[in-house]
Amino acid sequence: MFSSIPSSEISAVIAIALVLFGYVGYYFSAKNDKGNTENRPTSDVFKMRNMGFLWMGVFPFITILVWVLLSDFTFADYGIKFTFPMECLYWILGFSAVLIPMNYFNAKSLDNLKIYPQIREKKWNGALQRKEYFTWFLYLLGYEWLFRGVLFFGSRDVMEFWPALVLNTALYSLVHIPKGLKETLASIPLGILLCIIVERTGVFYAAAIIHFTQAASSSYFSLRAHPDMQITK
Repeated sequence: MFSSIPSSEISAVIAIALVLFGYVGYYFSAKNDKGNTENRPTSDVFKMRNMGFLWMGVFPFITILVWVLLSDFTFADYGIKFTFPMECLYWILGFSAVLIPMNYFNAKSLDNLKIYPQIREKKWNGALQRKEYFTWFLYLLGYEWLFRGVLFFGSRDVMEFWPALVLNTALYSLVHIPKGLKETLASIPLGILLCIIVERTGVFYAAAIIHFTQAASSSYFSLRAHPDMQITK
């Protein structure tokens, strides 16, 4: 029965299943007892990001590795190549030129400071800052690998670009619902643009770096703007 199913369709099924189980596994393993994401203990925030990397990054990677070994697919078919296309750099620089100033001017808004930085410590030493950005990087690396690597390229095996983009953006926006209406709506144009980037470049790297730039700059400027927080040596 299954031998008659084209490998491209199996790849798409695997991709969608990994998004389902990866995100659900992450969400419930990282969810705190109060069920919210505001004013979480620092250890809970780091746990949340580490669980994100594990469920959305490591487990899907292992699954795709097994699939690659059993099929004629390669990691290149999922946006992992041993090259860094120059176009990626252009996209990263272009987005950074927009996102960093935007986060700078948005940092002082009360709505932003209620949530960011996610770590709510009053004093930030160098070690805490390094751990903040490193865990953000791991989390978003796994996040983008799942959505823009596994899901987007996996679904492209059985559908044209625009249907794959709509599927990707729809699921991507849905997982933002716990963060509120504002972030859910903001994820739609970002999701569309990131899909366009990975389609053009053939890799998911630029999407991961752009997403990290957005999160890290938002965290840094929010920390500097927060009246109750300070950077120490």
